[in-house]
Amino acid sequence: MIVDYAFTGIGAICTFVSVRSAWKANEYYKKSQNLTLFSNNNVAYSESQKIIDTFTQLLKLANSKMQHRGSSIPKAVSQYGEEIKKSLNIIRDKLPAEDYDEIERLLQSPPCNVEQYIDSIIACSTLEDNTFPIDENFNNAQRAFHNVQRFLKTRSEKLEETIRLYKS
Repeated sequence: MIVDYAFTGIGAICTFVSVRSAWKANEYYKKSQNLTLFSNNNVAYSESQKIIDTFTQLLKLANSKMQHRGSSIPKAVSQYGEEIKKSLNIIRDKLPAEDYDEIERLLQSPPCNVEQYIDSIIACSTLEDNTFPIDENFNNAQRAFHNVQRFLKTRSEKLEETIRLYKS
C-alpha cells in the first residue's frame, strides 16, 4: 500500500515536471519566433535604408553641374534601379505576408505606383536628354520608401517590446 502511494507521488511529480517543461518549451518557441521576426524586420529595415541611400545617389546623377567623367548615365541609372529592385525583393522575402501587404499598399498608393517607376528607372525610360530628372514621380517614390521605413521601424519597436515582455 505504501508502495502504491510512493508510485502515485512519483507519477504526480513527473507529470508536474513534464507540464512545466512543456510550458517553458512553448514560451521559448514563442520567443524564438519573435526573435526571428525581429531579426528579419531589421534586415528589411536595413534594405529600406539602402533604397533611400540609392535615391540619394540618383539625386547626385540628376545634378548637371557635377561632372560624371568616364561614367555612362544610363548605365548608372539602370544599376541604381536594379539595386532598389534587389533590396525590395529582399524585403519581400524577409517579411511575413501581412507586413508585406502593408508595404505593397504603401508602394502602390496614388499618385505614383513605385514598382512601375522603379522598372522605368531600370529601363532608363525616365531619362530626358541623357539626364535623370527629379520630378513628381521621383519625389513620390522617395516619400513612399520613407513611409515603408517608418512602418518597418514601428514594427521593429513593437516586436522589441514583445520580446522584452518574454524576458520578464
